[in-house]
Amino acid sequence: MDYSGGASLNIHITESRPLSLDIIKAYTEEILYGLEYLHKKDVVHKYLKASSIVVDKNGRIRIGDYSIDKRLSDLYYDVESSRPGVHFTGDRELIPVRGGKKGDVYQLGLILLSVAIGLDADPGKPEIPQNFPPVFQDFLTKCLMKDERHRWSVYQLLDHSFIKEELPHTIHYAPHCCYRRKRKKTRRKQRQ
Repeated sequence: MDYSGGASLNIHITESRPLSLDIIKAYTEEILYGLEYLHKKDVVHKYLKASSIVVDKNGRIRIGDYSIDKRLSDLYYDVESSRPGVHFTGDRELIPVRGGKKGDVYQLGLILLSVAIGLDADPGKPEIPQNFPPVFQDFLTKCLMKDERHRWSVYQLLDHSFIKEELPHTIHYAPHCCYRRKRKKTRRKQRQ
């Protein structure tokens, strides 16, 4: 893996700075191509999160930390097995493995929802705002289906109309941004 300077998508969540839909679309396409490459090589990210996705100095998306849990688990197992004494771990995994290729898609859906609203999405019960354009709502729905048998794959998502078609010209509404502006106006009035 190469060093790639830049900022992770996590900054948009921690600083409550939602991304515009056209930027989300461009980033999503690049992320999907990155995941497609990994999945074709039978590599599953397993812990895809906003901090694993970096926008480099040229504005390109870089995905990092893929399958690091497996490598750390193997390293830990090697170290533990080389120590003298009794080992009670047996054949079970020392670090639990989460999800597969469809798990990566679910995590992608959570990331996209989070950067669209500028807040962490609830992984247990993500709610897609109704004010998002229908094509983006549908895309998120395909990513966030609880039953992974019905959840779309990376390959299917690359053919989704959110990726393939031009976005409708709509205004993205982010309630917490407006709330912040309202607070600033209230503070100004209080100072006067």
